[in-house]
Amino acid sequence: MANLDKFWAFQNQLRGPLPPSWGDDWLYILDISLNDNQLEGSIPASWGPMGETLVDFYLQNNPKLAGCIPTGLEKFQGRPQICAGTQLTCRVCGARRR
Repeated sequence: MANLDKFWAFQNQLRGPLPPSWGDDWLYILDISLNDNQLEGSIPASWGPMGETLVDFYLQNNPKLAGCIPTGLEKFQGRPQICAGTQLTCRVCGARRR
């Protein structure tokens, strides 16, 4: 799936963790829309490199997603389309509070 540029699976009642392997497989992806599902766990650290090309990233309304945003995805920290309706801290992992 190296040529995949969009993955839209919003409002599909998906359950479970985000697959770490997507970070290795989808290095050139532009858009991930996984909002309004039942995903759980954290955003895998392996997803960080996707930040090089990722333009749109939607995870909101997955109430069991928690943790921080991996290094590499800094441009999405604090954005409602990532954190609203989740338990994500909406800060990059290891970032200090001001």
